[in-house]
Amino acid sequence: LLAVETTDEQFDEVKGFFQLVFKKEDFMSRCAVCNAKGFRTIDRNEARETGQVKDKVLDAVGTFYQCPRGACGKVYWQGPKFNDACSRFEGNFD
Repeated sequence: LLAVETTDEQFDEVKGFFQLVFKKEDFMSRCAVCNAKGFRTIDRNEARETGQVKDKVLDAVGTFYQCPRGACGKVYWQGPKFNDACSRFEGNFD
């Protein structure tokens, strides 16, 4: 049972209890679908061919990242959600 109320404090409590270490190079380094490690960089044409990315994103973003696991192949890109996550967790890296 956690002794604190806010999610930030809870995160810190769990991190300390389990002695977790967060390295910046490991942040966002795994596929959220299949948990594969790492990504391969693809261009917008390759991203378009997957059918996973909307045209407005293809128009705005030039570099995409694809899960290396062939059976998965989930496509990611750096957008507002990525930037928000980076900002939120930046103080938690060791």
